Amino acid sequence: MASTFEISIANRHPHLMLRRFFQYCSVGGCLQMPSTDVRPMDEITAKFKANITRNKLNGCMICRIDVAEGTLSGGKDLCVLLAWKINVGGQCYFLLDLVENQKDLFIWSEDELEKYYRTIARQQVKTTSEGISRTWFLDSKDQQTNFTIHASMSDVREGKITVGVEAGAENGDRKPPRVVQTEDFDWSRWSDDGIGCIGNLIRMNVGCNMTVFVDNAFGEVLLCYAAEHIFEGKSIDAPDKVGPRSRAIIKMESEKTLCACIVYELRRASDPATPLLWGRRVYLVIDTHIAPRNSSKRKAGATLLAVKDSAFPRCDNSISSIHDEIQQYITARQDQPAQWRLDGFDLQIGTVLRLEPHAKMYIKLERARGTEPRDFPAFLCTNDYSVPSRNTMDVIKRENLVKPGHVLVENCTDLELELVCSASGADDEHL
Repeated sequence: MASTFEISIANRHPHLMLRRFFQYCSVGGCLQMPSTDVRPMDEITAKFKANITRNKLNGCMICRIDVAEGTLSGGKDLCVLLAWKINVGGQCYFLLDLVENQKDLFIWSEDELEKYYRTIARQQVKTTSEGISRTWFLDSKDQQTNFTIHASMSDVREGKITVGVEAGAENGDRKPPRVVQTEDFDWSRWSDDGIGCIGNLIRMNVGCNMTVFVDNAFGEVLLCYAAEHIFEGKSIDAPDKVGPRSRAIIKMESEKTLCACIVYELRRASDPATPLLWGRRVYLVIDTHIAPRNSSKRKAGATLLAVKDSAFPRCDNSISSIHDEIQQYITARQDQPAQWRLDGFDLQIGTVLRLEPHAKMYIKLERARGTEPRDFPAFLCTNDYSVPSRNTMDVIKRENLVKPGHVLVENCTDLELELVCSASGADDEHL
């Protein structure tokens, strides 16, 4: 076999193209990589060179499958992976696979490809005289596009893998792509129990910027209508919604102290008009306070709140009014499981911190497991609304009359809601 090695790719699919090629060689090197997209009816060649002293060539290459015209629907990228282990004059192994990743949360690069090759791909390569074929599809806005991709090492002496892309075969394997996730979302690595729940309070060691990764792993819940407030800091970049079984990134920046609060309303994915709790709105609140030098004052956490006031959180000062209450509430509950009772199901929130100069918090929403007792989300009492739990009414009214603002009441079980006195001393009324 020659010391050089070629990968020849012919795209015979009328609606798809291949783009964004990356390669990694653990042994040997790359001589030529495609620099342009491989559009329908185009062909390209990639060339590699074996290590002369070791007579080996090991590595992999990846590229993205995309529609040639228009844009893809959904939030995922689909890629073709080729891997090889070639011994000059000896046995040769290769792999063809499809891998899928969440768009914008995982971006392929040579470094990521090296990690994937060392941990997964090099264990998957095999020797075969019949070649490897995969059949799958892309969902686009105008059509569902089936395709078949096949690879074969037809002449070992010439050192060549031939790859073809064409319209989907009816008898194709239809094996789903391998899902690639970043380490950031591998929850089993962050928690001894595999759940990822280590309490609600997190302390930072370094850094005033923060990235929050939100993993909505629950298929019945939609996070929507994001509202934010920056007390100290530069900016917040947060998506307006996070769909069921999807993920999102929230970026917060500050030159010095970072102090901010973000609120998402939780709704049923299948029926947004039906509340998660009768007569109340349920919110996910993410609160952060990252000090530049004093690590004992660095805090971040997430919790659920129930609110009656329809103007929350977009009424004047509503988020700023709850900031102190939320910090105290999260601190008080830091050793308690973050599991909540809702109408029809129970919800668990896991929060995990990765200690880096750039602080990162990971929040995962999923169906609660186990048989542990669960509380209702704390009810946020504004100046106008409270809860009828008789053993807490006097406290709520007293707080409202003495100091206008917001009061948190834990584990409310009565479904009736009452209008209570505001700071002006109005009479109580029943709704």
